[in-house]
Amino acid sequence: MNYERPYYEDINYHPLMFYVIFGAKADELEISRERHKVDDIPEGLNMTMLTREKNSEYMDNLIGGTLGKLLKEEQPELCEKIQKENIWAVVNGEIMQDDNLKYLRNTIGVVQAFLDTGAIAVLERYAF
Repeated sequence: MNYERPYYEDINYHPLMFYVIFGAKADELEISRERHKVDDIPEGLNMTMLTREKNSEYMDNLIGGTLGKLLKEEQPELCEKIQKENIWAVVNGEIMQDDNLKYLRNTIGVVQAFLDTGAIAVLERYAF
């Protein structure tokens, strides 16, 4: 697969990534080069684990407001499951090297690895 960007010009704008993985288990995380196609963690990408015990207000804010209303209307069962999950992972950051699209493949691979731990859903905040 070709990850090159032939018309790329560095204008000092870097892609922002923000994924929330509901029900992720960091202790079971195994990122595989073969299975997840991850050959490097992009510079600027962060992985943070949130727990209800320590981060409940922030977690509630992540799925509050308009997003929370839409989720409750469109997927009430999923919304309930998400709110019951005590551990979430946040994969986010500003990608520093974006002259090719490998950063995107690698970031999606990290998210997929978290899903493989038994996570129930992923929210891509910037797509919303």
